[in-house]
Amino acid sequence: MLALRVAYDGHPYHGSQRQPHHPTIEGELLRAFWKTSFLPMDEVPSLFRFASRTDKGVSARENILFIGGHTGSLFKHNELQRMTKYLEDIWITGYTTMPYHPPYIKEYHYHLGIEDYPIPLLNELCTIFSDTHDFSLFCRRRESKSPYRTLSMTFRMEHGDTCLIFRGPGFLWQMCRRIASAFYKVREGAIHIDDVVAMLREPHGHKMPPAPASQLLLYSVGVNAPFHDFSPARKKMRDYYEKKANASLARYHVSLDVLNGTER
Repeated sequence: MLALRVAYDGHPYHGSQRQPHHPTIEGELLRAFWKTSFLPMDEVPSLFRFASRTDKGVSARENILFIGGHTGSLFKHNELQRMTKYLEDIWITGYTTMPYHPPYIKEYHYHLGIEDYPIPLLNELCTIFSDTHDFSLFCRRRESKSPYRTLSMTFRMEHGDTCLIFRGPGFLWQMCRRIASAFYKVREGAIHIDDVVAMLREPHGHKMPPAPASQLLLYSVGVNAPFHDFSPARKKMRDYYEKKANASLARYHVSLDVLNGTER
């Protein structure tokens, strides 16, 4: 089996999983594989899935794509180089054919975009969520899946932002985004910390709505295997995000200019 370490800007895509009528990360990768003859045209391996699915608009610094069959023996650096030409906002940064076994510890980051979130409140909320809970009211769940998950939460504050850090072996659909929404609502005073505790202890009633997907990042997937690094893709990714960050900073200053002008 082959595993690819993949990063991507999820904003233009309808999630990581293939969909027949929408652009997705898996779909774009398959097209690149077909164009470079890494896979025969229109062939999809029996095993072709990410270690962690991401929703529409969610980006990844590191996800792992598993590919079954004989493809591992065919995978060389020159094929990576050719694939890079066909992928603008998706980067294959490494690969391995070494054996690995689940569970994989996944880490997500949610950027609240808040500079002055009270630290005692952050500590208390992270402590409340850090345990094994029934997250029924903090997810969009298929009935066949258990609502229980084990989560560890921390945070960091830097560059005018509060970043929530989620770690665990598995996450439910929209779980991180709905937990992030609780952080917003507690800070705004829309709900109290006791309400959050009650939603975890007695999960009946209204679900917490999801926070925006664009602020969520799949940071890493802990596959315990050595990867062959592909530095050209990493450089291309860094160049892409540096340009994007500079453009965002410029738009931020335009917004400040408008706001300052309205105060005169």
